Amino acid sequence: MRAVAAVRRRSTEPVDLVPPDPGQQFVQVVADNVGGIVIVERNWDTGAEHLLAIAYDATPPRLASSTVPTQVTVGETVQLRTRFVDAWSDLGVITWDFGDGTPPGTGQTVTHAWAARGTYDVEVTAADVHGNAATTPFTITVQ
Repeated sequence: MRAVAAVRRRSTEPVDLVPPDPGQQFVQVVADNVGGIVIVERNWDTGAEHLLAIAYDATPPRLASSTVPTQVTVGETVQLRTRFVDAWSDLGVITWDFGDGTPPGTGQTVTHAWAARGTYDVEVTAADVHGNAATTPFTITVQ
């Protein structure tokens, strides 16, 4: 018979699941905060031990680089470029909010032109396929 458990907290402290009767399994679960679980399973009677490593995705994509101008002129079409990486899963949707009320852009590289002078708070949000998301702000001054 196998001991079964659910880990419901994020912690680097081990969680021991000790069976009540001989012949069952001893299971220790260690979860980290960045995407991994290590399970050590030991059979009481035989002393046999199995090490299982299970990955789960607990972190959003990370901005690795960006090329975003800080100053542009009214009506000038400019390119905004980012490169996001995710150690645990594939990238999902990348969305740009240009801060001017126009429809959002999508993708790691977009082009945009602002129609009026001002300072705009531009945000790019990157999500992975599991829904973990991170938003990075930029400020662009339009003259």
